[in-house]
Amino acid sequence: MKEEKKIVRLVFLKTRTNPHRENLKEDYNKIAQRALEEKKQLKLEQWFNDHLPNYYIYIDKEYKGCKILDDWWKYTAANQ
Repeated sequence: MKEEKKIVRLVFLKTRTNPHRENLKEDYNKIAQRALEEKKQLKLEQWFNDHLPNYYIYIDKEYKGCKILDDWWKYTAANQ
């Protein structure tokens, strides 16, 4: 029987803003930050796709059904 662990998450509301449609005048910093994070994510994914064939990768069989790892499975040692 697996142990059940209880987890608690504390959330602190720093600021509160009135609901509004996103616009550049009021939300430029949030939009710019989100765009930067998307670019970083794309670059990271591109790097992985370019370099995965050159690295040894082991993924535990427990994660065989994980759709997120589908692209990685073809590079694992078990498939070579």
